[in-house]
Amino acid sequence: MNRINNLACILIITMLQACGGSGGGSSSKPPVPEEPVVSTGVFLDSPVAGLYFETETQAGTTNDAGEFTYIEGETVAFSLGVLNLVVPLAEKKLLL
Repeated sequence: MNRINNLACILIITMLQACGGSGGGSSSKPPVPEEPVVSTGVFLDSPVAGLYFETETQAGTTNDAGEFTYIEGETVAFSLGVLNLVVPLAEKKLLL
């Protein structure tokens, strides 16, 4: 009888180990990348309207208040005719 109990225990332990975490395919979805936040900065000496600006993702001309759009961490380049100014890091306020 003792031998049958031992075999039963070994069989149960073996079956439980076989059913352990399979680590098979993952059902979790890949992370969704965050959408970048577009910020508004202002080019000031006095507000400069109509100044062309360009970043990696945005481009246009500054409005009447000298404002331009950018995403944090981008470089911004301004130009007026043949005059070009590149700012290594766009910020909320750029002063001359």
